[in-house]
Amino acid sequence: MKKILEVREFDKICCNSNYQTEYAYLPEPVFRDLLESIRIFSTTDQDDILDFLKVGRLKKVGETVSVNNYVGLIQLHNGYQIQVLPKIDFGVDSDNGNKETKRIFLKMLRSMKDFPSRVFNDSNLNMERMTLYEVFINMYLQEVRALVKKGLKSAYIARQDNLNVFKGKLIS
Repeated sequence: MKKILEVREFDKICCNSNYQTEYAYLPEPVFRDLLESIRIFSTTDQDDILDFLKVGRLKKVGETVSVNNYVGLIQLHNGYQIQVLPKIDFGVDSDNGNKETKRIFLKMLRSMKDFPSRVFNDSNLNMERMTLYEVFINMYLQEVRALVKKGLKSAYIARQDNLNVFKGKLIS
């Protein structure tokens, strides 16, 4: 069973196998898990999931889930991952289009000012075979590697004082 579904923003996901060419298709049990996850989050205080996952119904198709204004990865309880890419159209060939979309998405991440892991480059990432989850893990590992190589900042301030607790170095 395929464990990853790649969709783009504003795509609809359905479980009706008759419409798997028109909409993103999930097998019935996985689609039910997705719906259950949405319902669980909607009943808790964490209802922000409803801002980007909309459950709807289409004639002849049945229930659908559309992903709106969200790019990233959705991990379900059963281990299935839904990878949501930005809505950028590169023509008919969706496989090459998804590779190009991933590349542009990572370029967009790199250009963000406040993004914590901006040290990655395309030569280290083999994006044809990596999911967004693996890309983020790789970025994290590169950031940790750079920190370990550089070392943590350890600047101490010299200060003498009579305190009730022992802090720092004991002057003899």
